Amino acid sequence: MKICVNLENIAKNADIIRSRLNSGVKLCAVVKANAYGHGLAQVAQYIENKVDFFAVARLDEALTLRSVGVKKAVLVLCSDVGRREAREAAARDITLTADSAETAELAAAEGFSVHIKTDSGMNRLGLKDEAELEKVLDRCLALGVDVGGVYSHFACTMPTNPKAMFAQYKKFCRMASVVRAAYPAALRHICNTSAALNCPAFHCDMVRVGLGLYGYCDKKTPSLFAGKSACASVIETKLVRQGESVGYDMAFTAERDTSVAVIDCGYGDGLPRNYARGGYVLTKYGKSVIIGNMCMDMCVIAGAGGLRRGDKAVILGEWGGNSVKADDIAEICGTIPYEILCGLRNR
Repeated sequence: MKICVNLENIAKNADIIRSRLNSGVKLCAVVKANAYGHGLAQVAQYIENKVDFFAVARLDEALTLRSVGVKKAVLVLCSDVGRREAREAAARDITLTADSAETAELAAAEGFSVHIKTDSGMNRLGLKDEAELEKVLDRCLALGVDVGGVYSHFACTMPTNPKAMFAQYKKFCRMASVVRAAYPAALRHICNTSAALNCPAFHCDMVRVGLGLYGYCDKKTPSLFAGKSACASVIETKLVRQGESVGYDMAFTAERDTSVAVIDCGYGDGLPRNYARGGYVLTKYGKSVIIGNMCMDMCVIAGAGGLRRGDKAVILGEWGGNSVKADDIAEICGTIPYEILCGLRNR
């Protein structure tokens, strides 16, 4: 399978998102997990002049950005770092997340800047209450730590649970005000793609946008452009006779004589195995449904009369007025487009 990344589309999405932000609000591009499967280095280099900040999950991703010449500020979202990693972060001007007094002490000792993470309702990472926050702030102030921001993360979106989202925002604002009292210039940020595009009242000083950069969000968003497509090739064609079966466990049995084609894409390429239950690819004849069980390296499609070895099959993308989007695949598989985008890869 071949993955094609459209960097120009990703840049267009950055412009669209920027146009929807309140005046003065900074745009942070989330490029963790290899830029959601689009290529960490190439994406960051291409859009650096369109964003103000980058966010990654782990320090090694931040170090990759610095190694390819990215100069913009980089925030590492996960807070678990040791002394050696902290020293590297300081040397490369990388901002780390602080959610404990221990991290504050490490920041003072090694000289890196931090953004303080608050837990506004996700119950994952971050400081849960103001008492915890004040302890960390006291250490930061006493040790002269550079606190450049305070942030949190929404657990849901406005369409799914507006009451919970408002409650999270209210709690975040309360905790952020404590940080701003000590560090007036600290950037406040909580919005993801959906909130950035649909909830301007929540923008604060910066928004963190991941999925939207790569062309996806909910249906209320403006038109975004897909950053990634995936194509495979027909490697075999066969006529399956009525009553014959296809693939492992003979999961498909032909009710009539059926022309099939074997495509060189399977779950080893990141296409979920359960996509064979209702999934499809695009060929020059339109949509062709996947039959039988997905294999590691291959899948089989029906309605393949006229296809030949070497013909193209679109796994993700558009062809002839039809399309397969990451959220289409996700809906069939009972998952989310993030997982599809991160999973599909060259092999």
